[in-house]
Amino acid sequence: MRDWLCRFNGDTDEVRSLFTAVLVSAMDDPVVPGAAGSRLADAVVAVLAAASGLAGSM
Repeated sequence: MRDWLCRFNGDTDEVRSLFTAVLVSAMDDPVVPGAAGSRLADAVVAVLAAASGLAGSM
């Protein structure tokens, strides 16, 4: 688990970008999340927003 978190933390910008793109493509009028306070928090918020957007589009 620790190794996964370290790798995730190292790739936060890519993770945020990918899941923001998923959010934007999944919804007609998405609300893109703002800054959450850290790069890791920004990535987590983007993942959660994309999951929420996908769940809402089904």
